[in-house]
Amino acid sequence: MKKLTFIMAAMLALVLSACGGENNEPAFPDQELKVGDIFNISNGETGWYSDNDKIASVNGTVVTANKVGEVKIRNNKHFFRVNVTPRYTYITDPYLAWGGSKAMVKYSVKAPFASETDNSIEFGPLGNETSTTYYFGTNGLARVLVNISSGKVSEAEILKFLNERYTQIGTGSGQGEQLIGYKSPDDKTSITFTKYISPSPLAGTMTISYLKF
Repeated sequence: MKKLTFIMAAMLALVLSACGGENNEPAFPDQELKVGDIFNISNGETGWYSDNDKIASVNGTVVTANKVGEVKIRNNKHFFRVNVTPRYTYITDPYLAWGGSKAMVKYSVKAPFASETDNSIEFGPLGNETSTTYYFGTNGLARVLVNISSGKVSEAEILKFLNERYTQIGTGSGQGEQLIGYKSPDDKTSITFTKYISPSPLAGTMTISYLKF
């Protein structure tokens, strides 16, 4: 009986080896691309596709990096990971510990600590932002507000920053403000960019609000 079990196990291993597993054999080392870069898959295989076209898309054997993030590129035999990195880092990406405790946020954010209330923590700048505030609701962290001065970074630069990382989903306007809505490539986070315009008392400043769906 033991001999039969061993033979069956050996046969199964041979079958799995012949089939190449199920998308679980790396084809290349992980690739790191900047947004807009391309990578040509040169091992002669076809049938490649991306787990998330918003981050990186595939046309035949050409991979194009679209948004910041990490994604797997696969065919029926192999896979490899693509890590897409930004070109523009005008401001500091917030630490999005959704549901995280105050202690976790205070430990993880590298910006200088500024102030704390019962439901918020404010940090100073690491980039061209003036401050970043993390708000805590009953379910933990629910909103992050990044304040930006137009004297430190231009609207065009902020839009480049956002367009590398997020997908635009709409525009709008309020009283003395213009808004652009975005979603993250994984569809889990909503972002609103707000530019304040005259006669708003906040003229000359801009904000980015990150909200968990």
